[in-house]
Amino acid sequence: MRNLFIILFCWSAFSGEEKVNFPIDVENNPKRIVWDMGNKYSSNLKELLSFNVSSGKVDKRPWSGYYWPFVTGSIAARVSDEGFNRITRSYQAEIGLPYLVKYLRDFNPNNYVSLPTRLLSPAEKYDLWLGDKNFHLTDSSLKESMKYFNEQNGNLPKWFGLCHGWAPASVMLDRPLKPVSMPVGNTDKKIIFYPKDIKALATLAWTKKKQRVIGRRCNQARIDYNNRGRIDLSCLDLNPGTFHIALLNQIGINKKPFILDVTNNSEVWNHPVSSYTVKYFHPTERLIYQSFDRNIAPIENVSLYRAYRAPRTKYIVGAMLTFNFVNENYNLSRTTDHPNFDSLKQKTVYYDLELDANYNIIGGEWLSSNYPDFAWIPARETHHVHGEKGVTLVDQDGRVNSAGKALALGGILGQYKYQGFSKYNMPLPSLVRYLIQESRK
Repeated sequence: MRNLFIILFCWSAFSGEEKVNFPIDVENNPKRIVWDMGNKYSSNLKELLSFNVSSGKVDKRPWSGYYWPFVTGSIAARVSDEGFNRITRSYQAEIGLPYLVKYLRDFNPNNYVSLPTRLLSPAEKYDLWLGDKNFHLTDSSLKESMKYFNEQNGNLPKWFGLCHGWAPASVMLDRPLKPVSMPVGNTDKKIIFYPKDIKALATLAWTKKKQRVIGRRCNQARIDYNNRGRIDLSCLDLNPGTFHIALLNQIGINKKPFILDVTNNSEVWNHPVSSYTVKYFHPTERLIYQSFDRNIAPIENVSLYRAYRAPRTKYIVGAMLTFNFVNENYNLSRTTDHPNFDSLKQKTVYYDLELDANYNIIGGEWLSSNYPDFAWIPARETHHVHGEKGVTLVDQDGRVNSAGKALALGGILGQYKYQGFSKYNMPLPSLVRYLIQESRK
């Protein structure tokens, strides 16, 4: 039995192309984004089929977050402050940042504690919790935003932001669920952190996390094609064979997510992948057969991209992959969080896989133009900065103690003198985890 389907892309048989293949090389090693979970790893397609991983989903779905764009000052943005938002509406987004920075820096620090909690930015709340009268994290977030603004000659792209922090934070950290009230420095006043604030701090902290990447990055605004219709080598970043092996091992076998730049141009949009379904089809007949073996074609029968195939290729099989990923959540007004509030998206891509004589996946070619750019995972170990591991930073009443302040704001702790991580736009990961734990009680 076979099912007919329509592939929404153009292809043609041709020969005489320049011989530039797209190998599974050191930058496309799928093992780099497969955590060692003690499970069997395989790159053999027949063996993977025996593992029943033609579909899979993660055991714990990452949460939706926000990418906190630099055009509005990153996590120093007061997204609920009408005065702040009035400025964002008054200027074109790409050029309005200096006016937003002036608005925030002209604010009298003595008025912070009288301002309603819901109006403050995540960075301001963090500074108030620490009793930081100089608002170092807020200031460093604004400075970093202005640095990018100046590097772009005063025309900052709206997509520049912290998705490279939100995505790994959502993979590595539990979801904050409800508001938590923390003391303002050594005073009796309180500041409320909502889940969106805690997520924002986690997002900023995880921008500093080590990564393991497969693929390369396309830096072109639009994709070029050669005179035979193949994607230009400069934007052939992630080999589909690498992608397929990583997907079936990390999500199908390990049940763990990885992060994908879902666009293949100069913009980067990092999203955690949470589930997938793959169907195999015959590469020349364009038909899905129920028997997998009928979907495989000998390489000599497949003229498409013949000159680019991996040298040991014996067979070609087509793949239609539909995957789901967690999207940004632009609703920043909620006071609680729940998986039902997450934003999810779906994407379908087509590619083929190059198999050797033993059905090992050794390469592949993208058949649709909306393929992803690169994939990555954060290192699995817990995220710490120097000096905080094994040290209590918060007292029982929720106040950041002298050790926490020494690390965050500068001071001596043990044998070391710290400059203060807030000055380097870095909330302490242990304080972020503390807020998450409190929000889940």
